[in-house]
Amino acid sequence: MRKEKLLEKKQEIMNSAVWYLNDIMTEDEIKMFSCQQLEKLVEITRRAEEKRESCSPFFTLSATEVLQKETGRIAVFEEDCICEESEAECLSGASESIYKECKRKMAETPFQPLSLES
Repeated sequence: MRKEKLLEKKQEIMNSAVWYLNDIMTEDEIKMFSCQQLEKLVEITRRAEEKRESCSPFFTLSATEVLQKETGRIAVFEEDCICEESEAECLSGASESIYKECKRKMAETPFQPLSLES
């Protein structure tokens, strides 16, 4: 019973991890870590994800739409071309909630392009 509780606690910790960490870690791998180690791993991957997102020049709004962080312009990829979409068009589409969340993030955290210098 104690092992089951411990595994349950570890699964609970992993539920707060970024989705791809949960996708790649097996139950056997999770069992190898202590709860403290898993919490630290989840925290490190969360910070890495935040850093990666802050350096990316775009937010993904949908499979065909991106929001350029530096300019706030919305690009839509259609069959053989790239078009610009207005904010009103974006707000009337399926990506409305994602767009609003991205705009909130842009207001909170300025864009930090990756530096080629070490």
